[in-house]
Amino acid sequence: MTTNDGGLKSTVLRGMVKAATVAAVLAFGAGVWAQEPTGQPAEGQPAEAQPDAAGREALQAKVLEVTGNVRRAPAGVVQGDPQWAAVVVSEMLPSGTQIATGFRSSVVLGFGEDTVVQVRKASLCSIDDYYKSATQKTVALGLGYGTIRGGSTEGELRTEVVVDSTVATLAKRGTEGWEIEIEPTTGFFRGSVARLGLIEMIQKLTGQSRLVRANQYVNTESIRRMWISQTVFDRAVRFYDGASVSESESKFASENTGGASVVSPDASEANQVTKRLDPGFVTSLQAAQASNQTTPQFAPPLFRLRPEGDFGFPPTLSNLLNEVIGGGAKSRVETRREQFMFRGERSHRSR
Repeated sequence: MTTNDGGLKSTVLRGMVKAATVAAVLAFGAGVWAQEPTGQPAEGQPAEAQPDAAGREALQAKVLEVTGNVRRAPAGVVQGDPQWAAVVVSEMLPSGTQIATGFRSSVVLGFGEDTVVQVRKASLCSIDDYYKSATQKTVALGLGYGTIRGGSTEGELRTEVVVDSTVATLAKRGTEGWEIEIEPTTGFFRGSVARLGLIEMIQKLTGQSRLVRANQYVNTESIRRMWISQTVFDRAVRFYDGASVSESESKFASENTGGASVVSPDASEANQVTKRLDPGFVTSLQAAQASNQTTPQFAPPLFRLRPEGDFGFPPTLSNLLNEVIGGGAKSRVETRREQFMFRGERSHRSR
């Protein structure tokens, strides 16, 4: 009986020691777990960006200025979905956000302290990716239709800006300003580059001078807004060579400067993508044709297109003669008609 009581006591003691050990381990684990980050930000605090396996840290764009009707939604959301919401100033937009602007509307986005982008009226774009690594910062934008313009300066990290679309891709090289425009229905696109950089453009347009010290940038928030609104793009990027244009296409381009263009069999413009030839190219074609002119000048075409369209009653014979020969033909026709009528009256009277 005594032995059994001693065994029972020893068994109970061993159980108490094990329970105390397990409780100590659980208490230690709870303390360690309490010190480790949970990955969820505290309520009311923004989530901190954590580098991924490739060492890339995700960033967010800041809304600097909003004009008119500007909306945002996650990528993949169609127009008219309730997830579309209005964009407000100082809002942070992460990667995977699409932006739509209405008529007479625009939004200015800041990608850090060295890159500013303006989404102009009637545009649909998206922030595909925005991150920084140990050596560079990357801004990847998508443009469905409309116009995006931007500019950047080089800071501590090299900045790479890429605007991708279904018809063209624009990659920023250097610190000059750029602009890309895509028509929504035809897919025609136009890429432009500012003639001067950011600092020179501000001084040229406004006459203002800024003292830039070491480790400082000229594109503070006020200067960025001023530059993105006032910059002028007068140098269009041509995607074709004038020597590759055929003789008939060059003749048509030099004789028609009102916006018409040569159309290829697939209903696209054959000799340009910007829909208008630059004046220098047209002038050179006209000068070349004038120096090599060997054929005589013919009369204007018999049927002339009218600005209001070719409809209504067909022209009469006198109108056609007037178009071909000039005003003198009409007077001769009238003279012949009067002589015929006068002779008819004389013969009738003689009877």
